[in-house]
Amino acid sequence: MKNKYNRSIFFEEYVHINGIDHYLLHSGTKYSNPLMLFLHGGPGFAESTLSYIFQKQWEEIYTVVHWDQADII
Repeated sequence: MKNKYNRSIFFEEYVHINGIDHYLLHSGTKYSNPLMLFLHGGPGFAESTLSYIFQKQWEEIYTVVHWDQADII
């Protein structure tokens, strides 16, 4: 995934839980902003691939973490 808006907070990671890899995408503008955990309604599709469409304004006031159970990379 690309850092389309050149955010200062932008990284991806996988967390292995109960035999399943979960994908986490962290994105935001300030480390002092509160965290917002975005859980999509899935399963079967990774919502984080479309995050750039709707979350740009959220990242101004939150550090957004997408939690997807689908493998997108």
